[in-house]
Amino acid sequence: MYNPLKIPVFKKPIIGHKEYKSQILELIDKYSVAYIKKNTLDIRSDYELSRDHPRPYLDSIRPRIKDCLIDFAKISTHYKDVEIRCFFYQQYQKEQYHGWHVHDCQYSGVYYLDMPLDTPKTQYIDPFTNDICEFDIKEGDVLAFPSFLVHRAPPNQSDSMKTIISFNFNFWN
Repeated sequence: MYNPLKIPVFKKPIIGHKEYKSQILELIDKYSVAYIKKNTLDIRSDYELSRDHPRPYLDSIRPRIKDCLIDFAKISTHYKDVEIRCFFYQQYQKEQYHGWHVHDCQYSGVYYLDMPLDTPKTQYIDPFTNDICEFDIKEGDVLAFPSFLVHRAPPNQSDSMKTIISFNFNFWN
């Protein structure tokens, strides 16, 4: 368990990430073009499309992410099942960001599909000190954290694009 805050935060690399990364990016590019307005910059994302909108890029990664979440659930004898409520991708080009926010579920998750070294890491506000911190993540990682944790994607100062797949989920007992 990855635990910088003494609250349950989980991190695990996706097995086989490098083998299918380019295929997933191609599927996002081909089938899932949509935009959301965030802080005056249009971020490429399918967040605002209906939840039953086809997302072919999920076919190969959904089971891998679910496997990570099942591993996270094994940390506690109280978690018996995982319900993933939604998936969506977001792509950040130069100057783009997603401001401070929380989610309406038990946990938020992020799969860092394409994260060049010069792109920013997800930041959070430590609820005990109010310090701004960043998660220790890298491309290929799945990160899950309580949805009440205030977090953001800081402005991308790089010329490289970053692509994440975000998801919301609940554990059940």
